[in-house]
Amino acid sequence: MCRDTEIDCILLDYWLGADEGSHLIPQFEAANPFCPVIMLTGQGSEQVAATAFKRGAVDYMSKRDLSAGAIADKIATAIEAAKREKMHNDRQDELKRANRLDALGELAGGLAHDFNNLLATAQYAITLARKSVPSSKAQRHLADALAVIETGADLTQRLKSFASSQPNAATARPVGAVLEHFLKLVSAAMGEDIKIVTVADDPASLVHCDQGQLIQALVNLALNAREAMLQSGKGRQIRLDVKSTRSAVDGANRPLLSFTVEDDGPGMTREVHRRAADPYFTTKERSPGRGLGLAMTYGFVQQCDGEFSIETELGKGTKVRMALPMEEAPLRVRSPAAANQPCRIDKARRARILMVDDELLLLAEAAEIVRDFGFDVLEASSAAEALTMIDPDKPIDLLLTDVHMPRMNGFQLAKAVRSQLPDVKILYFSGYTGYSEADMGDVIAPLVNKPCVPEELQTRIVSLLGEEDGAIDTTAPIPVTRPAAETVKQFN
Repeated sequence: MCRDTEIDCILLDYWLGADEGSHLIPQFEAANPFCPVIMLTGQGSEQVAATAFKRGAVDYMSKRDLSAGAIADKIATAIEAAKREKMHNDRQDELKRANRLDALGELAGGLAHDFNNLLATAQYAITLARKSVPSSKAQRHLADALAVIETGADLTQRLKSFASSQPNAATARPVGAVLEHFLKLVSAAMGEDIKIVTVADDPASLVHCDQGQLIQALVNLALNAREAMLQSGKGRQIRLDVKSTRSAVDGANRPLLSFTVEDDGPGMTREVHRRAADPYFTTKERSPGRGLGLAMTYGFVQQCDGEFSIETELGKGTKVRMALPMEEAPLRVRSPAAANQPCRIDKARRARILMVDDELLLLAEAAEIVRDFGFDVLEASSAAEALTMIDPDKPIDLLLTDVHMPRMNGFQLAKAVRSQLPDVKILYFSGYTGYSEADMGDVIAPLVNKPCVPEELQTRIVSLLGEEDGAIDTTAPIPVTRPAAETVKQFN
């Protein structure tokens, strides 16, 4: 009964027939650790009291002293103490969860950065190989390899977003468009037995966050609900409800949009509810999931300075709520716009680009790609080497530099180069995301994420230099095969 029913306090007789009632206290505590037990006895001995407290009772009353007022006072005191203990325990759990998420985020960011460098190197090498391979069969295999790289890039993008202190691409989007995209992705995955319903108070209201992470979070919640329903055989409907609300945290009273995913499935046990958002916690014994879905959803909401909650009742379903900023209170978009002045290039020469990256293989492959665009390229494997290549007689039109480098990073290098070449254009190239203008310091410039397809890199360079400003031979875009259609993936 204690597992299935909310009980605030237990009055337990010390002697129950042939056994001591105190033997039941550990079982009660296992079922509901914050439900206080008050021991009742007719013996009134100190030995009985000591035994009861040792086994987990919070108080003790002799039946000789029982009265309505005394019992009410004891119960009220015990319940209040249990509430304080639960609040303290919840705060400790929240602190532990935050520490685990911080550690996981730091690890994810480092792995994503290194993996992105490998992906970018492979991407450019395969792109160059496709230009020299005539076989249609080989072309098809190389195109498949590029498609796999794009899938890997999507995975590392999610890892980077999870590791970031804020969403890296916050934009405003109407709720109606979000729901339409969500339904397109999950409807086929629900099957015939599970109905999915979406409701929005105002479809035109704007949610301001990283839209990719929002869709990922909603899809993940829906798939989790479906999985629980299928495993338990209970539940037939998932409902996504979007309503406007206000933040009650610290009296901020900020306008928010509440995205609530509710199901009529089996619900969660107390232990699963308590640990649901912990990294790597999963109830799927035979599933390929890794237990990161809810942790990443929780981290995404925290990054947005939003609100996250889970309400559940065993046998009656689960309700997960994400409250995210409305357009009235937009988040700072961390990818800065270009802030460089126009660069004039001598019509008699090709634009000259200085490329800097401490990953030698990536530098070599990327430099060859850029040369194919029609530019002259200088290569440097460190900021120190790059500074030795600055020559007033051989002007550099664009500095394309990695950000994360030892001793002198890309932002510091850009400042040093600008001190010698005030008109040089700057383009940052990085496997990390989420850099702010404050991080960039004195040189605010666009940033392109690794890996990026050659067409995107070409577009960024040309937009900075300006085709009308010089003899820029932009060759035809190199074809890159992408996956034919989006697929629904389960991340938890």
